[in-house]
Amino acid sequence: MRLRIALTITLALAACTRPSADQLLAEIEAAHEDYELDAFYAKSEAFLDRFASHPARDRVRYALAEQMVATNLLAPKSEEAAAARRLLAQAAKDARTPTARFDAALLLLKFRPDSDPIAEAEAMFRRFPDQPGIEQVYFWVVTRLEEEGRHGEAASYAKRLLDAHPEIESAEIYERIVHRAALIGSPAPFGDALDEAARERIAGKVVLVDFWASWCAPCVAAFPRIAAFHRDRSSQGFEVVGIGLDEDDDAYAAAVKSHPLVGLQLRSRGDEGVDERFGVEVLPTYVVVARDGTVTDIQSSGDDVFGLLKRMLGERPSDRP
Repeated sequence: MRLRIALTITLALAACTRPSADQLLAEIEAAHEDYELDAFYAKSEAFLDRFASHPARDRVRYALAEQMVATNLLAPKSEEAAAARRLLAQAAKDARTPTARFDAALLLLKFRPDSDPIAEAEAMFRRFPDQPGIEQVYFWVVTRLEEEGRHGEAASYAKRLLDAHPEIESAEIYERIVHRAALIGSPAPFGDALDEAARERIAGKVVLVDFWASWCAPCVAAFPRIAAFHRDRSSQGFEVVGIGLDEDDDAYAAAVKSHPLVGLQLRSRGDEGVDERFGVEVLPTYVVVARDGTVTDIQSSGDDVFGLLKRMLGERPSDRP
């Protein structure tokens, strides 16, 4: 009897020392606010283990997975990243509300580096056809496809979004994507931005159209490489058309003076500028124009564009820098 009483007392005392759900939630929040990640992880996992049916379970699980994702953005194949994906997959399957399931599925969608963007997006469209925020899935798949150079597929999803949500705030972005895809294989729409002398200068050449601004750090960082590429290959029929988007005259003039800009240098200002005709949405944007004057590709990666230019000039990508 004494042993039973002692054991009962011991268990009761142990229970008293364990924080309640509310206490643990407060500790989790404090650890997260103070960025004490070890404590945040440990307390979140303890809460999930102890309070499986608590109304806050979905919130804690999502916050834990979200932090693990943020910590591992540059290491998406790490063990902790895999653990985050497992948490999100569980939440996407059994969270209490459709919104919680959607939020988990959306974050999981964005953190699968090796996934097929179209297959993943279509699965989301089937699961959550009427869920508020579904346009984020469109944005994700369009962005992924654009990054992979799959402009036609990206445009088809952008058009689907515009058809389904014509009043969306970012409609202009998607309209430009649709427009930009339509340019591939069409004559480069320089319009009146090039005079007759400029047109003669680029006729029959492979042309890199470089949309830039002085405040765009990646644009400026690429100038020396573009200049070197132009110096080494202008005799092969390569030309650059740089189009500055600075609205400030002094900033543009200073950039032209201080950076190694080559080829033809133009400016584009206002709603009817040449950047509008090319559907430029982000900087830098690089447009490759073939010798026959048609647009071959539009992208924002300088690394990718140089390989394409080499191929169009008859080189192997590994021939020269």
